[in-house]
Amino acid sequence: MLPHDFPPWQTVYWWFRRLMRRFLFRTLHDVVLMLDRALAGRQPCPSAGAIDSQTVKAPSVDKPPSLRAAPYATVGGGMDHQPLSGLV
Repeated sequence: MLPHDFPPWQTVYWWFRRLMRRFLFRTLHDVVLMLDRALAGRQPCPSAGAIDSQTVKAPSVDKPPSLRAAPYATVGGGMDHQPLSGLV
C-alpha cells in the first residue's frame, strides 16, 4: 500500500514504468556512483576491472570412468564468475 499523500497506485506505476524505459534509474545510479568515487578521492570512472573465477581440477586420465567426476560438474552448482570493479 502507498501512503495517503501519493496518487493512485496506477499513476505511480505508470510513472515508474516510464522512467524505467528511459533508464533514468540506471543513469541516477551511475551519477551517484561517480560522485561517491570522486568524494573518496578516486577517478570518477574505474580505469580497470577484473573477473575472478574458480577453477575445478580436471579428472585424472589414469582412473577408470566410474571413479571420475560427473561430466560438466562444477563446484557450487554453476559458473562461479564474480565481476570485480573499482580497483582504482
